[in-house]
Amino acid sequence: MGKSKDVSLQLRIAQETADKLQECADALSLSRTEVIEQGIDLIHKQVVEKQ
Repeated sequence: MGKSKDVSLQLRIAQETADKLQECADALSLSRTEVIEQGIDLIHKQVVEKQ
């Protein structure tokens, strides 16, 4: 079983960013939330490696 998703986050993004997010989600057969989570994981990994 995956991690519980008990945090709700609302954000405002540009239409261009929303379009890119949807394009990625469609291409990868993921939800927009999953794409965002994977993006955060990638950036976090880069941050940790620089420390």
